[in-house]
Amino acid sequence: MTKKMTEYTDPGKEVYNVLLDTYEEGMEMTEKFHPELIVMDISLIGLSGIDLTKKILRKFSDIKIVM
Repeated sequence: MTKKMTEYTDPGKEVYNVLLDTYEEGMEMTEKFHPELIVMDISLIGLSGIDLTKKILRKFSDIKIVM
């Protein structure tokens, strides 16, 4: 589920609140939005947030991830 948050305004920036359950959804949304920052949960279905973080950083080394 993707919800664009409109409370935050900064020229050239968009903030999305994306709630995901699985690592597949995490990779799909990362590829779709290529965010500057991801706030990652450690617990996901199918793969831990730690493992997903490693996969994302291998593919997108410029993305910052906070757990």
